[in-house]
Amino acid sequence: MISDLPEFDITEHLDSDEAMAEYLTLVLAENDPALLAAALGDVAKARGMTAIAQMGISVHRDRPFRHRDRRIRERDRRFR
Repeated sequence: MISDLPEFDITEHLDSDEAMAEYLTLVLAENDPALLAAALGDVAKARGMTAIAQMGISVHRDRPFRHRDRRIRERDRRFR
């Protein structure tokens, strides 16, 4: 059953700048703003919000997570 599968967390695989850049490049190719916001949230989670702030990127703190959460809810509804 699907419920028996372990939960996948992309942030566990974003362990280097190269991995993060490749992930964002693939997401950008999709040309989906909501997916990009979710991906930025994933990178922020992987790096930590402090590192993102130090890089000078201005993103409202809850916005990437809100979009990611909405996309996850939409995805989950399709699989019910």
